[in-house]
Order: sequence, then structure tokens, then C-alpha cells
Amino acid sequence: MTVGNGMVAGEAGGPAVLRLITPVAPEGKEQRVTRHEVIGGDRETAAERAPRGARRLRGLALDIDGTLTEGDYYPLILRALGMRDEAIAVFFRNLRGSEPPEMDYHRVRADLMRSWPDRERATRELMEGIFRYVPFRPEASRLVGHARALGWPICLITASMDVYARAIARRLGIGDWYSGCSARFDADGRLADIVFEPDPGQAKCRHLSAFCRRRGLTPGEVLVVGDSEHDLGLFAGTDNGVLVRRPGNEPLATYAWRTVDHLDEVIPLLPGGPGGPGSPDIPDSPGVPGLPDVPDPATGQ
Repeated sequence: MTVGNGMVAGEAGGPAVLRLITPVAPEGKEQRVTRHEVIGGDRETAAERAPRGARRLRGLALDIDGTLTEGDYYPLILRALGMRDEAIAVFFRNLRGSEPPEMDYHRVRADLMRSWPDRERATRELMEGIFRYVPFRPEASRLVGHARALGWPICLITASMDVYARAIARRLGIGDWYSGCSARFDADGRLADIVFEPDPGQAKCRHLSAFCRRRGLTPGEVLVVGDSEHDLGLFAGTDNGVLVRRPGNEPLATYAWRTVDHLDEVIPLLPGGPGGPGSPDIPDSPGVPGLPDVPDPATGQ
């Protein structure tokens, strides 16, 4: 995996980590996700923490696609970079966890690169340019600005490419970012390979542990905002998960502390919100010269 600010997930320096545990489904519901727990010297459980109305929160972890953005722009971006639809399908079957557990990682990776013959179009320069203009939710910078005004450490944790995470982090002024997918470029800046985590959800848990060690937090002090199955381990490990609703993710609400439709609804969960200080909204450019029009994922237009 790739992490921002020179941080490598798994470094020593703090007691709090997350690990996989046996799934436990709510009564009457089928268990289809993996849960996690907090282990280590500062171990906390939901029963030991303060009541939900009196949580001691002082850190923020954010997913990107579907959380800071209103839809999954990632597949549309990959198509604009020359990736064929079948390669995109392989890539996202892995990222969304629908591959069988015994999947051959090396085969999936080889198939991905073989079905992307036009990947030389995907230069570092073009990718960074495209990612600078992915539109945020209008309220994304307000949430980040409020957390920053409180002095909270903030990080991005995504299963997407490192070059994507880095670009989004720079736009929001966030120094800590963690990615489960690394793009490798040749000496001329052309995409040569993609290395990704076979289990993005587990990788996200390692990344949160690294963030907590780096910033002197315990997982129970971090508010986590996400929208997919890969965020459920973070929800369970912190007991502070906020699910951003979108079509198809309704069953995940069972595992969240709160569910929201807009990021403005997260601000009241922070001390002093709503109406607290925030940063100015970051303007979104209409596009990058030479980039094919990318339709809105919600409408296809």
C-alpha cells in the first residue's frame, strides 16, 4: 500500500491496531461483511467507551469516492485514460471485494494490465491533471475546514490509486493520506504497472492504525466517514462510523453509528458544529484541456 507523508502502515510507535475477527450479524440478518476489533495496550470496546452522546472525538478519517465525491468518478477517469471496459470490471471487482477469497492476485493483476493496451496514454502528468479536477461534494471543504479549525488531525483512507489520493489530499490541504493501490511509472512517466491490495478493507484498517500511531490517537477517538463495504472494518474498529448513503448501500447502515445524505450532516457530530468555522469551498474547474467529457455518474450525462 502507499501512504502519504512518508508513513508506512505497520510501523512501530503506538499500541492501537485493528484486526479481523469473526463476523457477528444483527439478529435476523445475514452476515455478509467482515468486522474488526481494536487490540493493543489501549484496547477499547463499545461497552467501555463513553455513551454515544458524550464521545471524545478528536480525529477525522475520510474515504474519497462516494464520500467526498458525489459518485464513483474513478471508473470514468480510467476510461478516459484508455482502460477498456473489461479491465475496469476486473479492477473494480477486486476493489469492491466481489472476487472470491482464493482469487489469484497475480492473475488478476496480469489480466488487468493485458486488457489495458492503451495504458501508455496514462502518464503521470495527465493522471495528476485529471485528478485535480474531480468535483467534490459542495460541503466537503466545509467539513474539512471545521475539523481543521478544531485542530483535529485529518486523513484520507482510500482503496484507490496513490496518485488519485495524493491529488485529492493536496486540494483539501490534508497531509496524511493512505492508498491501497500504487501506480508505477517508467522513466518517461508512462504507467507501467498497478499494484493493489488484495483485501482493501483490511488494508484500510492497517492504515487507520498507522494514522492513530502517527497522530497519538486511539481508534475510538477517530470519526470515520465512508460509503462502502471496505469502510465497515473502520466503523467496527472505532465505533464512530458515519455512512454516506447512496443507492445500494442501505444494508451497510446496520454497522454505522450515524447515516447521512450530505456531509453537512457530519459537522454537528464535531464539537461546536454546526455553524462552526470552515474553510472556503474549493472551486471545481469545468475540466482539463484535452480530457474527454466525463459524465455525471448519477445521470450518465
